Amino acid sequence: DLQHAYRRQREMCIRDRYLWKLQNEAVVAQVQESSGWNITWQEGILYGGMLVALLLFGLKIRQLYLLRRSGEKVTYPSFTQIIITNSNIAFSFFTSIFIGDKVLKMKHDTIIAHELVHIKQGHTYDLLFFEFMRVVGWFNPLVYVYQNRISELHEFIADAQVSNCLLYTSPSPRDLSTSRMPSSA
Repeated sequence: DLQHAYRRQREMCIRDRYLWKLQNEAVVAQVQESSGWNITWQEGILYGGMLVALLLFGLKIRQLYLLRRSGEKVTYPSFTQIIITNSNIAFSFFTSIFIGDKVLKMKHDTIIAHELVHIKQGHTYDLLFFEFMRVVGWFNPLVYVYQNRISELHEFIADAQVSNCLLYTSPSPRDLSTSRMPSSA
């Protein structure tokens, strides 16, 4: 056992001398100049997703431009109505209301009033903010959740305002009971 202890002591001394030499020596590192783009694969996925989201946003804006260009424009003091042929869409963007000609054949006053609420309250700015957030944070599922929630909230606000206006402008039950109904003779 004495021989084993002596051998172990000697190995420790050799190891300590080696480590002591390492601490006293200068360490030199060479730096290589990188040429061109030097991004990691994670950054590549991030920027690639941002590019795809930006392209999708650009396609949406292009679609709006094409609808605006192809539709019949009617200008009013507070908005521009753009009538889209063979369509039953109805939405607003800034001060333009895009409405399908099939919707115009129905009673569309409430739809116009609904879209005017969106215009007056500037809901387009909120939606554009969330589109920008989708470009920047495309990987975050909360961006999509928040965007859907804010869209729903905008619809509830517009519906509530339109229904309140209809409630105050509709005839009272007393007026309905005193009015004459046409006879079916």
